[in-house]
Amino acid sequence: MKKPKNTLSTELLILPDGRILVQNLTEPMAQILRRLNPHDQFIAPRARAAKKPS
Repeated sequence: MKKPKNTLSTELLILPDGRILVQNLTEPMAQILRRLNPHDQFIAPRARAAKKPS
């Protein structure tokens, strides 16, 4: 089955020690991960459009 051209996908691998490896980090997924860890220096720049929770 072909994916539509506008489909975004991110692959996550959660390691036993709690680290998360991400491949093809999209902006929507970066926003989700940023909420889980707002101080992560690698995720924050990719979640640029994320709004602060109310």
